[in-house]
Amino acid sequence: MSETNSEGLSTGGAESADEGPRRLRASQEDVSQRWERILQELRVTQTGTQIISGFLLSVAFQQTFAKLPGHARVIYLVLVVLACVATLLGLLPVVQHRKRPERDPDQRLVARGARILIALLVIVTLLAIGVAVSSSTSCSAAPLR
Repeated sequence: MSETNSEGLSTGGAESADEGPRRLRASQEDVSQRWERILQELRVTQTGTQIISGFLLSVAFQQTFAKLPGHARVIYLVLVVLACVATLLGLLPVVQHRKRPERDPDQRLVARGARILIALLVIVTLLAIGVAVSSSTSCSAAPLR
């Protein structure tokens, strides 16, 4: 049902024609904003992941690493693999975005990026727990001097 203005002319058609592009623009801006938030969260997570990865890789070069029991080395290797997976997951949305540099992000890219970010956060959480548990276990097992 169309509305009329003060002169009795129908205005419903003109406003409806403008409404479509306006909604599309607003929707695209919303998608772009969500994509920017995802990329920002990935940047923050990537920094922490790189720090943990560097820490884990430096452990193998310590003299005491050779003295670790077998189960501790297995835990270490699992943590290194988790760190590598986290690093790769953090880069994946950026690579997907770079494959399409001239187009705005679409809903599928944003949804995929959000799922990857959630998976990354789960892996980083597991990684942080593993590092904390393994370092507290190795500290409590070490004799005090």
